[in-house]
Amino acid sequence: MQVLIYGTGAIGSYIGGQLLQNGVDVTFVARGANYEALAQKGLTMSWDDARQVHQKVVVKRPGEFKKRCDVIYVTLKAMQLVDAAQDIQSLLANDGALVMIQNGLPWWYFQNIASPWQGQTLQSLDPDKSLAKHINLAQVIGATIYRPITMKVPGHVTINRYASEKLIIGEVDNQLTNRLEKIQTLTHLSGIPTQATSDIRGAKWNKLMLNLVWNPLCALTRRAPGHIAAFPGGTQLIKELFNEGKAVAASLGVTVSLDEQNELKRVQSIFNEKPSMFHDAVNGRPMEIDAIVNAVIECAQITQTPTPNLNTLATYIGLLNQHLQEKNDDLIQ
Repeated sequence: MQVLIYGTGAIGSYIGGQLLQNGVDVTFVARGANYEALAQKGLTMSWDDARQVHQKVVVKRPGEFKKRCDVIYVTLKAMQLVDAAQDIQSLLANDGALVMIQNGLPWWYFQNIASPWQGQTLQSLDPDKSLAKHINLAQVIGATIYRPITMKVPGHVTINRYASEKLIIGEVDNQLTNRLEKIQTLTHLSGIPTQATSDIRGAKWNKLMLNLVWNPLCALTRRAPGHIAAFPGGTQLIKELFNEGKAVAASLGVTVSLDEQNELKRVQSIFNEKPSMFHDAVNGRPMEIDAIVNAVIECAQITQTPTPNLNTLATYIGLLNQHLQEKNDDLIQ
């Protein structure tokens, strides 16, 4: 089996590294500093008990790799998919599968499933329908992952051994297929607890609820969840944001299992861990706000669900992201 990891941030590097340790034929597609690090030094994986694994890897730049792959794990951020979509699809075998591991809602949310909005496009995620045009939806497997992994320097990921871990995968049409079972076995045997689901949208929403609240709040305040929850008025704001997010999910027929009281208890002692938007904001990188925030606002508008607090949050995080994007464009020029 030929496996490709398209996107070598923390999650992609971790999954690829675990597959390599299980003897799977893996190639990485990377660019910039990540490409240089992987090509020159290989991949280093560290656990919090100081154990390290260093692996030589096969790594290519986008456009250099020409083989057709049986499985491609796409671990790019959602806003990077449009530019890479054509290249990704060109590397997939005719009977291959794209395992799309992105945070937030997917561009295909209303596709291949019976609903009042069947076939509707989420403009915040695929405004010109280029993803729908270039990616064969019949080959897509939706996925969401729970695993705190950091990449402080290119080519080196650090894993919290004691944190819970779970990869959830599901077909766009909610069928439990043979290929889903094969991919579940592949990743599970590689040390990544993997669960196949007949409700990938529900799984996406349950993970999204955490990202919807903590990612923008931490990025805007530059504070960890524990600080925000302990600040006067913080608890009430968090509850209102969770309730609005759950209301949007409910309007689409999804029941979110998250309990906000339990979540507030969970973060009481979290003063050092920060989500991805925090790190992007601190490091001047554009944030993944469309899939995590704006798609939820768009769904609320579609179902006419009031979300006053989420609307305000979306405005503020959008302004910050605009600033980061302008700074990033200036650096590129």
